[in-house]
Amino acid sequence: MLKNRKMGVLITGAVAIIAAVGLILLYILANYNMTMAMETSAINNMQTSLDAQTQIIEQYVGQGEALLLAFAQTSTISQFLKDSKNPKLLKEAQAYTSQYFEKLDKWEGIYAADWGTKVLTHPSPSVIGKVLREGDNLKKLQSDMLNSNGVFNTGIVLSPASKQMVLSTYAPVYDADGKTPLGFVGGATYASTLKEKLYALNTYGLENAHLYMINTETGVHIFNEDKALMATPIEDPMLLKVIEEAHANPDEVYGKVEYQDANGAPCIGMYAYLKDRGWAVILADTESEIYASANASKTALGIVCIIAYILILLMTWLIVMVNTRPLKKIERAISELKSLNLNQSAQLNPYLGRNSEVGIIATAVDSLRKTFNDIIEVLKFAGSVFRYYSCRIEESP
Repeated sequence: MLKNRKMGVLITGAVAIIAAVGLILLYILANYNMTMAMETSAINNMQTSLDAQTQIIEQYVGQGEALLLAFAQTSTISQFLKDSKNPKLLKEAQAYTSQYFEKLDKWEGIYAADWGTKVLTHPSPSVIGKVLREGDNLKKLQSDMLNSNGVFNTGIVLSPASKQMVLSTYAPVYDADGKTPLGFVGGATYASTLKEKLYALNTYGLENAHLYMINTETGVHIFNEDKALMATPIEDPMLLKVIEEAHANPDEVYGKVEYQDANGAPCIGMYAYLKDRGWAVILADTESEIYASANASKTALGIVCIIAYILILLMTWLIVMVNTRPLKKIERAISELKSLNLNQSAQLNPYLGRNSEVGIIATAVDSLRKTFNDIIEVLKFAGSVFRYYSCRIEESP
């Protein structure tokens, strides 16, 4: 069938096939490299956001610990705990505690207690005299404070007093030898400040992402968009998977879990594991939003390839049509020659004498026409001569 096709159709068809194969291969390769790069960039974007989140957490915790440690190291507190029966020192310590608390922002309370956890000073007089820990709980707290590096942080827990999430911290106060504990100071800062800072941090391109903060040791929610879940045991399979991954890879700061949401949409959860504190911060979103830029670029690349393919075909067709138009004129001239029409074709005049293929063919066809004309003229002359002599022979006696 191809042998009966016109040259223009064959050329255009061949270019169409070659262009299609080339553009498909180009799309596959470019799409793979571009998608991989952009998906990696999206994951890095989530990790950068988690970096910012963890820095906010560390800053918040560090600031609270520093303020508590400064309170513990004040001579007024240490002198009072060394002689807690002294009314004068008690009055000074209580006044100092109240003044110190007034300067604090978003703190639930701060206090000084003896080594048996009996509260001796507190901004709220009703708390003074209460014993906070007894038995094994007391021994564990004392051990944890002695083993701490200045400040023992129990983490973010639900306060029995305010029923709010607070960061509870303790700092032992030692005698002059630096070994004998005289008592300790404790304090709690409202975690709502930390929550506000974390949720105020937006991640570009992930406007619908969900942020979680969990305790990987106790399996309890610290922060959740659903306030009813805060300080409750974790039941979300994705968060349970994060805990499992964090415990399986304790030396890995960052990790990723893949899951499906309630609607069956594939999702990705990136987490940062704060091993020393037993916390994890999770940023989760659907794959469609995380990879939105990559998907948009993929679509744009496909459209560009289709447009390029159409342009290639149009340009090829135009070029073939323009360049085969002289051949059609030559074709008509040959057809006329076949019909023994030996008149000079004005259509060939523009191409005669040229060195191009079309010019060479046109010149050859015109030369053939002239040759045929010459042959016919010779035959005419020969016929005239033949008739002349035939008549003379007939006239002779």
